[in-house]
Amino acid sequence: CLRSEYAFELDGLDSGTRDVVAEATDGTYRAENSSDAAFRSVLSRVHDHAAVSANDRSGSWIIRYEGRLYWTDLRYGGFEAYEGSRPPVQSPVTVCS
Repeated sequence: CLRSEYAFELDGLDSGTRDVVAEATDGTYRAENSSDAAFRSVLSRVHDHAAVSANDRSGSWIIRYEGRLYWTDLRYGGFEAYEGSRPPVQSPVTVCS
């Protein structure tokens, strides 16, 4: 139910952004500082899609990347363009059971 409602494809990434995603899929990616352009690119792409849950500093999304499905938790506190702005969050049309 959640997959059909929230999952989106993350594709067409530049090499720096692919590096961030590759590191994250192997564990965790931590931005060095708030000027991390590749992480900002990920945030920009993900914030365009409905989150499963979110607040003004973090959120959870379901992402398809290179044929695999990932539950993705992003923390963007300190990235002023995103901190304080809540990405779209929608309730599932059906009740998941």
